[in-house]
Amino acid sequence: MEGIVELLLSFLLLCAASGNSHSVWYEDNGDISVCEKPCVDPSQCIADIKCEDDQVVQNNVTVCGCCPGCVPHNITGPCNPKDSTVTWKPSCESNGTYKAVQCKGDDRCFCTPPDSSTRIFGFQWFENSENMTCACSRYVWELKKNSGRKDITIHCTEGGDFDELQCDNHICWCADPRTGNPQTRVVPETMMKLLPCYDETKVGTQYLRQCESYAVAKARIDEAFLQHGTTIINLDYINCDYDGSYGFKQSDGTTCYCAWKDGSRIGSWASQATEIANVDCNCARDTKYKEGTGRKNLVCLPNGNYQPSQGDGADKICVDKDGYTIKMGDCAE
Repeated sequence: MEGIVELLLSFLLLCAASGNSHSVWYEDNGDISVCEKPCVDPSQCIADIKCEDDQVVQNNVTVCGCCPGCVPHNITGPCNPKDSTVTWKPSCESNGTYKAVQCKGDDRCFCTPPDSSTRIFGFQWFENSENMTCACSRYVWELKKNSGRKDITIHCTEGGDFDELQCDNHICWCADPRTGNPQTRVVPETMMKLLPCYDETKVGTQYLRQCESYAVAKARIDEAFLQHGTTIINLDYINCDYDGSYGFKQSDGTTCYCAWKDGSRIGSWASQATEIANVDCNCARDTKYKEGTGRKNLVCLPNGNYQPSQGDGADKICVDKDGYTIKMGDCAE
């Protein structure tokens, strides 16, 4: 009995040091068992772990595999937490890829792909980002990259999670917001309204939203023409976000312009359509997002991108394409 008490006390000290008070469990026969069952409350782990510059945080490595901890960083991967070219430290996985959620300063957190810190669809203001996963944004990004499909209709929330109602490839289901896994039976899209997660006030009478309705139709027409050996088709360029709304930049054939979610133009930011590959409209869209929030706007280029150089004299700073400081002094225009 004395040995069991000593074991219990020493393990509770380990749990306290790791911030988890649920790492000791009991077997059905009443005996104390350590690390024999899954964690029942991982939220008790230390939430804000500070690692050395040559380490990154990895899940399930401490307290019997229940809590995150620091592990050596794989410097051969694209993500390097010691990168000195930016003022923020990228969040990296132990294999050297970027974590799905990247937070810059105390302003916002973005969804990113595994191979770069380039923002993809999905963001939250920092104060609302605690439960942000970017699982949907990552999934759609990878699906588009690996499958080559242009008619994907998975819907993500503004923060990059899965919408509860999902339809793709003419079938629908109610999804887990964090994983996208079906929570109901899968039904044909024609039976979407029978699903418990269908809400006409939020969804409307059809699943596809205005932008993606046009984009999906164009993609399927393009595919049909391609199967018959024809690639020439005169349809306007259209860019949709992962929630089905209009993307940051649009083109009418001669002009590339910055757009809001409903397809309307944002201000007068525009450029020649031939420059579309170099346009991201991040500054123009961020200016719209910040309206009424009291957050400071930076200077945009005429095409809607962030102006690399901000301020003058001693206050001059250089910013990245998301508007965050990367260095002081001269900037590459």
